[in-house]
Amino acid sequence: MTAPMPPLALPTDPNQGPPTDAMPTPPKPPWTPFQTRPNDDEPGVAAIWARKLSNIISTVEYAEADPAWREPLNAKYKAAIAALTPPPMPPEDAGKPGPKPAGMPQ
Repeated sequence: MTAPMPPLALPTDPNQGPPTDAMPTPPKPPWTPFQTRPNDDEPGVAAIWARKLSNIISTVEYAEADPAWREPLNAKYKAAIAALTPPPMPPEDAGKPGPKPAGMPQ
């Protein structure tokens, strides 16, 4: 025989909302072995990460690993490569005035 269930604690005021002890806890962020640091975007640090992770990604063990294990490595590698990629150059004619529309005095 099982013990009877205690009654649910319902709010007496409909505008009050659910009891605070019934609120779900927020989900945890996915686990990652890489703690984000402020200097990760510096070119020298990013180059070290890119080289080390590239060596790991090139192994047979990496190819055989579970995708859930590989995903943090892929994300860190992509972030390191992005930090090493220089911003695009502006077009050469960006500062030059363009042709004037027809009907405008020259």
